[in-house]
Amino acid sequence: MSTAIRTTRDVIDAYYRYVNAGDWQSWLGLYNETMQMDEQLAGHVVGAAVLRGAVGGLEKGYSKFQMHPMKTVIDGEHAAVIWHCEAANHAGVPIDAIGASRTSTSEMKKPLSGRKIGILIESDYYEPEIHYYQHRFAEEGAEVHFLSRLWGQPKLTFLGHEARMPFEVTESFETITDEQLAEYAAIIVPSGMVSDRLRYTEDVTKLPPATEFLQRAFANPDVIKGIICHGMWLVAPTPELVRGRKVVVHNNLHGDAVNMGASYVNEDVVVDGDLVTARTGAHCHLLARQIIDMLTARTPAGVA
Repeated sequence: MSTAIRTTRDVIDAYYRYVNAGDWQSWLGLYNETMQMDEQLAGHVVGAAVLRGAVGGLEKGYSKFQMHPMKTVIDGEHAAVIWHCEAANHAGVPIDAIGASRTSTSEMKKPLSGRKIGILIESDYYEPEIHYYQHRFAEEGAEVHFLSRLWGQPKLTFLGHEARMPFEVTESFETITDEQLAEYAAIIVPSGMVSDRLRYTEDVTKLPPATEFLQRAFANPDVIKGIICHGMWLVAPTPELVRGRKVVVHNNLHGDAVNMGASYVNEDVVVDGDLVTARTGAHCHLLARQIIDMLTARTPAGVA
């Protein structure tokens, strides 16, 4: 499905669209496993397993099943619908009923449920950007993983650039295999000094570990790569990754991008296939929005 389901109204519209199309798998895909719903015909429903069992009965027991919303009341994540059901049982005997349902979109699967977003991080990170990613992707249901080079330690605490806010990281990109990397929907190189710190290598004849990780991400077109602001510094040792590709970078890195062979585009956000770039850390909301939209468009109807 190319239309993103984000608002409570979107969920209600999709609910009845799937029901009336007989697309029960997409309908089931709207719910998480711990959902709860009050429905006049089914009563108080707890757990998606109950709904999966009900679908078999609907498919076998009815020759016609149409639900028409007559009145919808929405309050934030909650909604109540008065509906008119026009149906016929397996023998063709007509059924006509009016009833009501109450549900909450917090019980529904979110667009990025089950998807993993990896964000590289180091000291001098830009706090507003990192904290925005931390909450914005999670809001869409994604698992957000902050990855760094831990230098053999179980965890490291990095300080932000603006307010020196501490940020503890326990995951290292150095231990991620290609198979594990393929589980990520997107890898993001953030703004500021993060990429400069991560592009350090003890041996100048070898790629920095962070650049090698990014190189592996570029080798997989199913993984969206997001690079913002000064994040393009991390690509410098491997300019072939962006050679001939459309990008935008911080104004200070315009010459760097051109020297890498990239095609600079003077826009706040630029998309070139599986590569999304943004101008500055202040444009992190635009980068995130673009990545969310792309991942949602990749998700089949009702599948997260």
